[in-house]
Amino acid sequence: MFKKSCALMLFILLLIPVSLAVAQPLSQRVVYYQISVRLDTDQKMLYGNEVVSFLNSSENPLPELYLHLYWNAFRNDKSYYIQKSPGVGRRLKRLDGWGWVDIKSFRILDGPDLMEQLEIDNTVLKVTLPEPLQPQQTIKLSIEFENKIPKGAVRAGYIRDNYFFSQWFPKMAVYLDGEWKAFQYHPHCEFFADFGVYDVEMTLPVDFVVGSSGMPVEERDNRDGTKTLHFHGEDIHDFTWTADPDYGIARDRYQDTEIILLYQPHHADQVNRHLHAVKAALEYFHHWIAPFPFPRITVVDPPYGGVSGGMEYPMLITAGTSWAIDKLIPGVLMPELVTIHEFGHEYWYGIVANNEFEEAWLDEGITSYSEIKIIEATYGPALKWNGMKMFDRVASRLSYLTTPRRDPIYTKSWEFYDGTSYSGMVYAKAALVLLTLENLLGEETMNRIMRTYYERYKFTHPKTEDFIAVVNEVTGRDMSWYFDQVIYGTGAVDYAIASLSSKEDEEEEGVYLSKVRVERLGEVVIPVQILVSFDNGEQERELWDGKKRWKEFTYRKNARLLSAEVDPQHKIWLDKDFINNSRTMEYQSRGVNRLAAKLLFWWQSVLHVLASFS
Repeated sequence: MFKKSCALMLFILLLIPVSLAVAQPLSQRVVYYQISVRLDTDQKMLYGNEVVSFLNSSENPLPELYLHLYWNAFRNDKSYYIQKSPGVGRRLKRLDGWGWVDIKSFRILDGPDLMEQLEIDNTVLKVTLPEPLQPQQTIKLSIEFENKIPKGAVRAGYIRDNYFFSQWFPKMAVYLDGEWKAFQYHPHCEFFADFGVYDVEMTLPVDFVVGSSGMPVEERDNRDGTKTLHFHGEDIHDFTWTADPDYGIARDRYQDTEIILLYQPHHADQVNRHLHAVKAALEYFHHWIAPFPFPRITVVDPPYGGVSGGMEYPMLITAGTSWAIDKLIPGVLMPELVTIHEFGHEYWYGIVANNEFEEAWLDEGITSYSEIKIIEATYGPALKWNGMKMFDRVASRLSYLTTPRRDPIYTKSWEFYDGTSYSGMVYAKAALVLLTLENLLGEETMNRIMRTYYERYKFTHPKTEDFIAVVNEVTGRDMSWYFDQVIYGTGAVDYAIASLSSKEDEEEEGVYLSKVRVERLGEVVIPVQILVSFDNGEQERELWDGKKRWKEFTYRKNARLLSAEVDPQHKIWLDKDFINNSRTMEYQSRGVNRLAAKLLFWWQSVLHVLASFS
């Protein structure tokens, strides 16, 4: 019965008129998916049929194709993913929550069966074609698949009656630069796919509320306790959906963009916070980069105990809150931080779609930088509690300082030392790289860089060298000296005032000979300013190129030296030790300042621990 109904649904989808597509596509549209799927909530299964059209947009004939079967990461404890993340495996085993993708049939549409030509290696499927797919030719594959829905997996699965479907269908890998980017699903990796068109029909119990990528086209009551929903999405590179009978629905709008919030009933008091945050992000990007090009954004508030929070997909993001922080420290902007970060990915991943497998910093780092700018412009400090304030960029510094030298930012996701190094580099350090760059170049120049990068590479797959080329073009300077050190290198920035002295001249009363010694303790060389202050109110500003390990400045004045500070305008957020940036002639005062700084670092660490209880 189901196979007949699925065949009928696919036939209807194939007859959808071309008029549904916009006259001027925003992307090249390498893929076109037509999917019909049924959710079985009793057996925790998905039954699907898919026709995927793939355009060989390269200059090379392709004798084989590659697809991702992401849910096979959760098939058993022998999978590549679980081997790298045994904690997830223990949870899946405890919950009996294993999940997978089984291919039931695989053929060229109206052509030969290819099941015998399949090679499945965990989360990667390779199919050898009867003859190579020539450049600019399109092939249509017809696939029947069955998915066991995982429980307790990562980014997908179910908990109670809440279902979240990401990376759930057999998905074409990307052929780029003469090779297939078809990597195993790794705990540190996210995703990479080509732009295209999606027509998806899902059949599920009639009482379920659904949120999805794309836009709704039709809803049918099947009069058997189920309904069928049809969604259509254009110029997107993924399709994600969620279903839950208990979702509350809140709606809002920013200019031409409809905002849908699917929230947990016990989070009703946070509805306005989520909506305000996404509207703030829409408005900031509208003026800073460009208007949001899609008609809808759906924000999903995941359930307690779920594992789908804090993720981005085209036209749909998952937010997240923390019971521990919200109750113990109510001044933390937890829903706002997560919502704004994930919305930032709609631009830096959703539209400017870099390879997240191999160059994750291009979306995570730029998004973290965007998040900092939006949070600080909209809310000020990310924490306001008992008279204490802390800004979002300080949290990024804390994450960076955990492992400042272990890996370069430019590292393939699965090659980082561990998860701490991955997050510290591609999120935190990368954001600090951009904040420091903005301070060195000026905010207006940095804004032109970001707009140029977006306009040039929207709906394409840029690389790190493309971003650097834009920086060089906009500034009219070769900034490779900077990126070579902070993106491709592992060195740290650390400048210090090494010593101060001020002695009265033995031969001339009231005249002091003062010396300030500045030292470069880190490996990274960045020009820095030094502010030198005297007890008569005079100040001297020096510029040091930092190329040598130390430099001494001498002064002969009718005033005694009071203090010296390197980087007095705090431009270099990459400096790993702010405490040693300044010295005074009064040791006790310096000691108090250092103690206060250490207490602040301890407090940041407490917040970092609390943030893990989400």
